[in-house]
Amino acid sequence: MDATELLVDGHHGIYTYHELARRYPVFVQEGEEYILLDSKLAKSPEYDADLSNVFHPDNDSWCENIDHFSPLYIKSDKGEFWLVDSRDGDLFAVHPDAEWNEETETYELKGE
Repeated sequence: MDATELLVDGHHGIYTYHELARRYPVFVQEGEEYILLDSKLAKSPEYDADLSNVFHPDNDSWCENIDHFSPLYIKSDKGEFWLVDSRDGDLFAVHPDAEWNEETETYELKGE
């Protein structure tokens, strides 16, 4: 059975999103396509940022950048795009077939 969600980062505090962008290829969705955040930043002259500082706490806009570029995705070794979800200061990669269950407040794979 596939995992529903995997812990991506659980100990970097306010640096969590910065470490995500530093350590993984991070994607954003545009329509039906997923593009690298790096490419999105290069195409967006209004952002005076790159992967080294877009989510870094020294950047005065780091929180707004997280909101603006979310949802973020990382690509699995199988080529699937997993949603990055933040809960209680931790980042999780969520299986693309998982759905949020309001009652249990967890992600569950469809059909299980």
